[in-house]
This record gives sequence, C-alpha cells and structure tokens, in this order.
Amino acid sequence: MKPSHRIVLAFFVFLCSVAPALADSDGFYCTGRGYIAFDLRSFIHPDLKEPHLLRLYRFDSERGIFKAAEWAMKDFQIHTMRCTRDRIEVAGSGDARYVFDTPAEKGKKDDADSSLEGQLGWSTPRVKTLESDDSEHTYKLTVSVLTKGSETTWKAEQLQMDSQQKVVQRVLLYERQSEENGE
Repeated sequence: MKPSHRIVLAFFVFLCSVAPALADSDGFYCTGRGYIAFDLRSFIHPDLKEPHLLRLYRFDSERGIFKAAEWAMKDFQIHTMRCTRDRIEVAGSGDARYVFDTPAEKGKKDDADSSLEGQLGWSTPRVKTLESDDSEHTYKLTVSVLTKGSETTWKAEQLQMDSQQKVVQRVLLYERQSEENGE
C-alpha cells in the first residue's frame, strides 16, 4: 500500500471512531405575530425535565405575556428555525426535524414568517420590537449581557409597554451564567 493511501485510510478510521459530541448552545429563537419561540437544553439549564425543549410565549391585549406551550425534543444542535402565524419548524443535526402547530386566532390570517433570528443567551445586547395585533401595547425583546469579574450573565426579557412607553409587564424568558476559570 502506498504511503498516501495509508494516510487516507488512517484518517478515515479516525473519523469513524470519533464519538459524537454535544453541541454547546441553546436559546435559538424566532418570532411570529403575537409569539416568540426558543429552545432550551438541559446540559445548560439543569432544572429542565427534558433533554431539549422548545418553549412558546404568546402576548396579546387580554393576557399580556404568558407561557403558552412547551414541546420536548431529542437533544440536537438546531440549524434552522422558522416561525409562521400557525406553525414553528425546527431542524438540525442528525436529521432532526420538528413541526409544532401554533394555531392563529380565528378570523386572523397572516402569511408573514421569520427565520432563525439569533440566540438569546449568546448574543450581543439589543432591543427588538415584536409584531402583535395588540393596538394598546407594544412588545419588545431585550437581550443583555453583564460581566462582573469572571462571571458573565446573559438575559432575555420581554416587555409589554403602554402608549407612553412605560413598562406594564416584564417577563424573564432566558438567563444563563458562565464563569471563566482562567485555565
């Protein structure tokens, strides 16, 4: 066998023997009119009862901001997420694919959609206005990062604001802490 063939064969054997590794992220999100959906993984959030889940928060004039649903998923790295008025599509590593129904309110039709918009716990600080049918309030997603010494905290909150832009309701959607240990 030629030396070049041995190298290729050795590399192939190495690749076949490598165990799959867990991806190290969560908090992927997308939004639809009147809702935000994002994923959480138990190795980052140990209090979860499932290895991976998709969480849905809705917001409207009657109930404000509220957790509407959670769906369990197998553990995988998300590659795409798409939100429409009536469904959320999630796909990723290992041929993982999920479709979750989020029925629109009766009589309301909206074909607008959004794709994966970022990550709640790994992003730079920002504020995003969310689409809603609520004519009395506006809704904002705020992502913040705070570093104190070696500890960094990422937070994502959703705000309901009145016509004078005063906060009426504030809901913590996501929080993650990481400590640099200098090693």
